[in-house]
This record gives sequence, structure tokens and C-alpha cells, in this order.
Amino acid sequence: GIGAGTGIGKSEFFKELVNQIVVKDNMPVGCAFLEEPAPQSAKRIAGKQANKKFHIPDSDYMQSELEDALRKLDNKLWLYDHNGYKNWDSIKAFFKYLNKALGIHDFILDNLTAIVAAEENEYSALNRIMEEMASLAIELESTIYYASHLRKATGTPHEEGGRVQLVEFKGSGAMSN
Repeated sequence: GIGAGTGIGKSEFFKELVNQIVVKDNMPVGCAFLEEPAPQSAKRIAGKQANKKFHIPDSDYMQSELEDALRKLDNKLWLYDHNGYKNWDSIKAFFKYLNKALGIHDFILDNLTAIVAAEENEYSALNRIMEEMASLAIELESTIYYASHLRKATGTPHEEGGRVQLVEFKGSGAMSN
């Protein structure tokens, strides 16, 4: 699990991790980036390997460079296309399918907090999801990397270098088990 202050770079960290898994390790990965549309995620990840900002309109790249970079991700990068619908059961089914059908063992969920935002009881939903995620990782013999938002720090704000403690993760009780 990864946690940091708002705007610190959790999503960018995961995109670098995807680049490492796909390009450098030559392994496939399944991703659920819930704070942006799947095509945006694909452009950002393709940009990591091409060292281009494909996700920025009118930036300095040619369409052929984008197409080449995306082609290198074929059959390696599998993105959950949420279309605004962020539901753990459908993400879990997506991860299971990728594992059983395609043999994928690395998964990224960014961001766990987005799944429970509409829940009546966020704490109970996070507890259930964390239990299910741990069981799923064992069942699939896989690794699930996830990001979670943090509660406000009691001292120095996280965005200003405050130390992150486990109790500051939303749903930390479930995460520490």
C-alpha cells in the first residue's frame, strides 16, 4: 500500500511501476486507475517509455510516436475502463479474469479511497475490501499494489513533509491486519 499527501505523486509512482513491470521486466500488468479515464492512463504510461507527454494536448510529439509507444504496450498493459463507475466487485472480477485468462500476476489499484467514496459507511466498506483484496492476492498468487488517501496529519501536513503513519491511512485498521 502507498499513501502520501494530496498531489505528492502516488499515481505517477504507479505509472513508473507499470513502466518497470511492462517495459523493463517484460511482464503484463492489470491496472485500475480510478481518478482518470483509461485512455488518459494509457497515454501517460506510453509517455513514460517514450519520454514524451502524450497526455498533454498540443505537446511536442508526432502521432506516429504515440502509436508506436502504445503498440509496445499491446498485450502487456490491461486497463480497467471504469467510465465513472468505481465498484470493487467489478474490479475484483477484472483482476480475476486477467489472472485466469492471461496469467497476469501484478495488479495496481489507484486509488482505494475512490471505490468507497459513495459508500454509506466508508470504514466498513474499506474493511471488507481490504479483507477481500488480501484473500484475492493469495488466491491468484499475485501482488496487488494500491494507493490510499490519508487522513489529515496531526502535526506537519503530509504535503509539507510530515511523516506518514499507518493510522493516517483511511481504513488503517483493515490495512494493518
